[in-house]
Amino acid sequence: MNKQQQRIAIAKTIEDKIEWHDDVAYWKGAWSAVGAGNEYLAVIDPLSDLNVMHEAEKTLTDEQQIRFIRILCKSDVHYDECNALMPERNYDRESFVIDHLHGLGWDEVWCYCLRATAAQRAEAFLRTLNLWVD
Repeated sequence: MNKQQQRIAIAKTIEDKIEWHDDVAYWKGAWSAVGAGNEYLAVIDPLSDLNVMHEAEKTLTDEQQIRFIRILCKSDVHYDECNALMPERNYDRESFVIDHLHGLGWDEVWCYCLRATAAQRAEAFLRTLNLWVD
């Protein structure tokens, strides 16, 4: 998926909080900020704004949240961070994924989730809802 497709797909999941103007999503009621030259305050961009992703993630059911975390923890970036933060674990990629899919401690899982960028969260979110298109 290209970046614009990702933005649109995520915006559609939080449509009750946004309004559209010229194919751009804005926070509801924030359109006036654009006229005042403060467009950056109004435009939503789930690929760079953790606040947008937080709103999107709140729409997930409990079951979807678990799937989201599992998808997010399989990220190569998190694998590299894990080895940097906890070198005593000495993970290889295969055991990293297996451990995370079979009950690794929540403290470590949250470590990866808390460090995830908005773009990483966006991809995991779309994959969770089966909206990601390769």
